[in-house]
Amino acid sequence: DGEFVKVEAEDARVRVSKSGGTLYVHVEENDDNAIVDVSLPMAVIDGLDIDENNQIDIAALLSTFDHLPNGDLVTVTSDEATVRVWVE
Repeated sequence: DGEFVKVEAEDARVRVSKSGGTLYVHVEENDDNAIVDVSLPMAVIDGLDIDENNQIDIAALLSTFDHLPNGDLVTVTSDEATVRVWVE
């Protein structure tokens, strides 16, 4: 657990951290007033099966979603739109 990346620039701030088995990515973009939050359980990352041709086994990846708790995976908020990706 801990913070892996922290970038503070004039136009954006980015933070990548891991806590309690979840990878968090938080991005604030000043120009668009956009905020992106990603909460990705490590089980999803562990479910990535990449073969010798660099192809992802989508079926294996999607099967990890069956075991995730309900909640948001991605939220994007800006002046122009709001987007939410979640698991139920």
